[in-house]
Amino acid sequence: MAKVLVTYFSATGGTRGAAEAIAAELRERGAAVDCAPLGEAKDIEGYDAFVIGAPVNGFRWRPEALAFVELHRAVLAGKPTGLFLLSIMYGLGRPSARRRALSFLDPALALLPRAKAGYFGGTMQGPAPWPLRLAFGVKKDAPLDSRDWPAIKAWAEEFAKELA
Repeated sequence: MAKVLVTYFSATGGTRGAAEAIAAELRERGAAVDCAPLGEAKDIEGYDAFVIGAPVNGFRWRPEALAFVELHRAVLAGKPTGLFLLSIMYGLGRPSARRRALSFLDPALALLPRAKAGYFGGTMQGPAPWPLRLAFGVKKDAPLDSRDWPAIKAWAEEFAKELA
């Protein structure tokens, strides 16, 4: 049975929810999973695989997540690793915004080119502000939560195949 660390940065709870869903799916598929915020994931040597998630802020994956990847690159590179992001522009933006969101994991993927990348819609705390609506095509009355739970589950199922 693979021992997996699912770790995440989440200021508002959106990424935590996605990480917990991924952890639950991996457990359902037989893995022993610890799910914890990035700040609590210090001793990672005993894990067989990793999933690291964070939202997008300011057109980039959260720096805390990238710093974790940089710090632990030697361990992560030798084991199955998944990286995921949550982005409101990926979830609700026009196609060009969705395509742009695909680049936000590039700095981490440059460090871990074999990592499995996951891109999911994110959450917002209130109605979309006009700059977000103008720049990315997010509608004024857009839902506050654009996470696609079936896509998150499917990504976790695919990642679980790497643990077999």
